[in-house]
Amino acid sequence: MLRTHKGMSIIMALCLCIALLAPVFVVTPADAATVSASNVPTVAKAAGQNLGSVIIDFGILNAGLHSGVIKLPTSFVIADDGDGTAVENLRVSNLCGGLAPAFVAAAGVPAAGQYRLIALSANQLQFDINVAAVARDVKFGIVLTNVTVPSSADATINASVIKLDGDFTDGLVAVGKTSVGSVDILRTDPPTVSAGNPSIMVAPATSIFQIHVREDVAGAVAQGTETLKFKLPKGVTWAAGPTVMLFPGNVALPAGEVFTCDVTDSSILKIQRTTAGGVPAAKYTFTINAQVNIDADSAAFGDIEAIISGRTTSNNSSIKIATYQDFGYTVKAEKPETEVVAGLQAQTISNVTIKENIANSLIAGRTITAKLNDGAKWNANFAGIAKAGGFALNFTRSATDFSKATATIPALAGKGECALEKVEIDVAADYAGPIEIQFSGNAGINDKITVAKALAPISATADSKDIIIGVQNQAAGKITISESKAETVKSRTLVGAAADLVLSAPYGVTWAKAPTVKVVEGDLSLNVPTTGFAVVGGKHQVTIPVKSVSSKASKIEISDIVYNVDRTVPEGDLKVEIGGSALDQTSVLLNPTWVNRDVVATVVAAKVITPAPTEGTVGAVAGQFKLGSNIYQVNGVSKIMDAAPYVKDSRTYVPIRYLGYALGLTDADIVWDAAAQKATLTLGDKKVELTIGSTTITVNGEAKTMDVAPEITNDRTMLPARFVAEGLGFQVGWDAGTGTVLVSK
Repeated sequence: MLRTHKGMSIIMALCLCIALLAPVFVVTPADAATVSASNVPTVAKAAGQNLGSVIIDFGILNAGLHSGVIKLPTSFVIADDGDGTAVENLRVSNLCGGLAPAFVAAAGVPAAGQYRLIALSANQLQFDINVAAVARDVKFGIVLTNVTVPSSADATINASVIKLDGDFTDGLVAVGKTSVGSVDILRTDPPTVSAGNPSIMVAPATSIFQIHVREDVAGAVAQGTETLKFKLPKGVTWAAGPTVMLFPGNVALPAGEVFTCDVTDSSILKIQRTTAGGVPAAKYTFTINAQVNIDADSAAFGDIEAIISGRTTSNNSSIKIATYQDFGYTVKAEKPETEVVAGLQAQTISNVTIKENIANSLIAGRTITAKLNDGAKWNANFAGIAKAGGFALNFTRSATDFSKATATIPALAGKGECALEKVEIDVAADYAGPIEIQFSGNAGINDKITVAKALAPISATADSKDIIIGVQNQAAGKITISESKAETVKSRTLVGAAADLVLSAPYGVTWAKAPTVKVVEGDLSLNVPTTGFAVVGGKHQVTIPVKSVSSKASKIEISDIVYNVDRTVPEGDLKVEIGGSALDQTSVLLNPTWVNRDVVATVVAAKVITPAPTEGTVGAVAGQFKLGSNIYQVNGVSKIMDAAPYVKDSRTYVPIRYLGYALGLTDADIVWDAAAQKATLTLGDKKVELTIGSTTITVNGEAKTMDVAPEITNDRTMLPARFVAEGLGFQVGWDAGTGTVLVSK
């Protein structure tokens, strides 16, 4: 037993000793190296391509020799000689980790602290590094430049990392993508062209348009014949002499690059490329300078599309090179719904654009006339603004017709376009509706467009009541005036004077007193109507001064209206006209060719009627005289006259003696002074005196003026019935339907 225990003790002691010595011989386990790429570029299948660098990342790099191979696919060529000299040294990048190994040539195996890179074959590089002591986080990059990519290469170029010795790890990483190359074909600002040879009707220096061909890799535009083909539609052909240059079309091609253009088949442009050595030095953007001819008999109006084909891979199947249009123009209003207000000056209408479809559509040196429709006039001279490549039209307003303005077309090198902006007009007070411009003239333009909409500044309604001919102090219904929007009723004229609303009664009607005026909606501020009614153009007016404008549309109520209605007012609608400087700022003084355009609104304020024959009489006294008839009536009894009534200057003339009989006079009450040509009629305490040919009538000794004079016709003294009857206290009515004068008390 003791011997056994002793043997065990020896074994255990030996194991302990080995355990204590073990750290001296154990190698530190290395983390697996990772493999990645700096980038994955797209390259052509050609020589001289730069692939992404292979990045080898060692988490722990142990002391000793480490070897691995970076391998590209078969038929790839890494274009250095691979002798491990300075050229190869430039391919290795010590990215991080604190190591600073020294390069050694291929002749010797790297010693501690050295590395080398040699070529095993055309597509393989071997990387060796000898590390003197353990290092952490060491990273190297192997740069793959100047590589020939064969035509058989796959779409993805993978580099393999193969472990030979040490801490390398096998791996696979994408370092590139292959492309035969493709092009983008661009056409900037396709022109509008007309028929002809060449088609673009502008100066030769600018008649050539351009197609740009942009390569995505060097050599994307293929070598040889028919590398690109552009086929035009029916009726469109290539003009002779297209050329190819570097972008933007006026830079010479690089040395060794030759392009030939073939338009033997005039509908197809064929491009041939020949590069010295067959390998382009870089990727380029080429520009094709060309012209087309258009046959007016067979070409279709619209876009001219060229179909692209050929051996070059294009990202475009077709390209728009131009738009074919006939001579013509476009006139367009930007905002035809623009609102203006009737009665106001200097209001801006919509902007208008005048644009030629083709250069010279509007003939230089000829004129354009812009005429506004009825109710609108140009405020002043206005000038057009030239758009890009266009022209400016300088309009001059006619001195005799403010609705008309004329401009001359300037000479242009290219297609003309003009904008008329911030143009102002005046609108007549009585006009509402579309504002239109009729363009005409010998320049070749004939078009009408709407440029604004004129709103009436107010609308008006009335509570119509019946009133009687020849009656004074008759109450009528109220009138309501509503603004169409805020500030349409002005408080000041253009020259700063106070502005008024004016209500005009018709001929023969007067305002018995000033009505009551009140703003019932909104915040328009008015003063009370002025006293001492004006008579303008024979019409009796109420004037309402405006104190301040509204900030929101307002409503005015005019009540307590009382009319005096004389015997001359016809039966039917009694219309009150509404105007004044608060609504009309386009007066005759400012628009000398505008006349009688000052009424903004008309409202039916009452209905004029004739009383029944017995209305207003005392007892049964009443007389009736019918025009052209020698039969008259007194109290319903027909009697015969020796002369018939007639109308002259809107007044009814009746024989003096029979008018007196109808009024209840006797022969003794009717005195005729032949020497003085004077008639005197007396009824009770009333005496009326009239003289042939004189418009003066004397009633109880007070002289008054008539608008007509008595006269002798066919040896009969004829008197204006109204003035005589009213002078004696009677009323005179008129039945328009039967042409009958009614006399009642």
